[in-house]
Amino acid sequence: VLFFSFGITPLNASIRIKKWTNYVDSKLTLNLLCYADHLGIILLTLGLSWKTMHWPLANELILFGVILLIVAALSWNKIFRRQIDLRIVVEHELKEKNQEIMDSINYAQRIQHSFLATEQLLNQNLGEHFIYFNPKEAVSGDFYWAAKLNNGNFAMVNADSTGHGVPGAIMSILNISSIERAIEQGAETPSEI
Repeated sequence: VLFFSFGITPLNASIRIKKWTNYVDSKLTLNLLCYADHLGIILLTLGLSWKTMHWPLANELILFGVILLIVAALSWNKIFRRQIDLRIVVEHELKEKNQEIMDSINYAQRIQHSFLATEQLLNQNLGEHFIYFNPKEAVSGDFYWAAKLNNGNFAMVNADSTGHGVPGAIMSILNISSIERAIEQGAETPSEI
């Protein structure tokens, strides 16, 4: 009983202080609550020990220990409830932000796909063919592009721009724009393009 009261309980209080430092607003409140648990257990233990020896004030020590433990438990419950409420709010905000980001990425994906070669253009100019386009992210630096050149030839580009995700998608759109600009300026051979 003494080992539990004077050995394990203070260790538990110090562990609890380290664990909850970031969650409790006041360091004083945290220390008081952690050591209130400790003191409540000590008073309860001493009261029970004294009661077996029929010493005076044993019942009062037990009563103070129990009251202290109940007050500490209610206070911890209030702190835990506040933390749970805070986490619910933060989780909700995080879900909203995640949804906004995913909506933006999906919109960027539609924009990037509008720059890729159309199925109609490919069907008109290629025989049997297939396209396997499986980027790592929703948007990527990989792209395929095709166009009918001024001299009547059909040009097709399969490329991998540097990067994945949004940076890669920006690079792919820049590269597609550069290829289109070169063709508009009359480039007709791969080396000119």
